[in-house]
Amino acid sequence: MTDASSPFHPPDPPTDEPPPPDERERSGRRAWVDMDPHQAHQALERLREWMGDVLAYEVRAAQLLRPCWYRHPAVVQTLLDVSAAWTRAYRGADTEIPGLEWAQRHLPHLEERLARDLRQCTSVRHDPESVALPRPAAAEVHAYLAWWTGGRDPATEPGPRT
Repeated sequence: MTDASSPFHPPDPPTDEPPPPDERERSGRRAWVDMDPHQAHQALERLREWMGDVLAYEVRAAQLLRPCWYRHPAVVQTLLDVSAAWTRAYRGADTEIPGLEWAQRHLPHLEERLARDLRQCTSVRHDPESVALPRPAAAEVHAYLAWWTGGRDPATEPGPRT
């Protein structure tokens, strides 16, 4: 086996082409927050097509969508996940069971997410809910991890610093 970084195998010259898909992309699983601009553009185009071909016929979900859905990362990720589940259920399954699971599990989850995350948005005003995430200091996290991976004696558990 030869080393691809050896002088006998010079690196490929840079191109304007997008990088080759990794295993997650080939499997259709990709996190919205990890996509580069090219991947995000392609994902949204595929998602818009799927929504027009499939989701448009799911009346409750279609009613819950707002024009600003693409501005909500959690909604975009849920739509990507639900569309991937639909594709596996109706394009890749040998039985009807995955389709039933999609209809009883994934679609209601999408509807709940849309109702919750898009409830305050209107066609006039886009106001996504934001929450300040608690971000403990690194030293606090390290102290807790040392305790957690150690003996976990309740008497020595480090307390949160406020």
